[in-house]
Amino acid sequence: MFALGIGLPFVIAPSVSLKNGVAISILFLAATLPCVVIAAFVGKKPPVLARMPLYALISIVFVTLAAVPLGRWPSIRADLGIYIPLTAVNTLMLEMAARHPAKSPLSALRASLVNWAGFAVVACSVSAVRELLGNRTLWEAPAALLPIRFTGVSLPFFGFILLGFFAALFRNIDRAFKGSLIREREMKIEEERGA
Repeated sequence: MFALGIGLPFVIAPSVSLKNGVAISILFLAATLPCVVIAAFVGKKPPVLARMPLYALISIVFVTLAAVPLGRWPSIRADLGIYIPLTAVNTLMLEMAARHPAKSPLSALRASLVNWAGFAVVACSVSAVRELLGNRTLWEAPAALLPIRFTGVSLPFFGFILLGFFAALFRNIDRAFKGSLIREREMKIEEERGA
C-alpha cells in the first residue's frame, strides 16, 4: 500500500513526534472505519457516481468529531495543520470504501482494522524515531539516547529515507522468514524420501 504512495504524505510530513503519529493514526481510523463499514452495509445501492461523495461526507463528519479533542493540544493541531482535513478525503479511505460494498460488514471491518493497524505501526514508528533523533525526547519526555541532536530529522526528506530503511528491513525479515519455511519444507520432503 505504501509502495503505491497512498499514505506516504501522512506518514512523512506531519509525523515528527510520537504524539503526531498517534494523532494522525487516530484520525485515519476515524476517516476509514465508519466509511468502510457503512459501505459494506449499504452495498451497491447508491449510484456509482454518488458513492465517493457520500463516503467523503461521512468521513468528513467522523474526522471532524475526532479532531475536536485536538483543540486541547494546540501544538499537535498546528503540526498536523492541513493534514487533518486531508485525512477525511484520503485516497486510502475512498479506495477501501469503494472496494468493500461486496463484502460483509464483518470482513470489511476486519480489513479496515488491519489496514489501519499497518498504517498506525508505520506512522508511529517513523514519528518515534524522528522525535528521538531530532529532539532527543519520546512523547515529549527527555530520552537522550544520543549525545547529539540531528536537526535535519524534522525535514520531510528524512522521513522518506527512514521509510526506505524500514521497507528494506521488513523486506529482509519477510525474505528470511519465507526462506526458513522453504528450507523446513525441503528438509521434510527429503526425510520422507529417505524413510
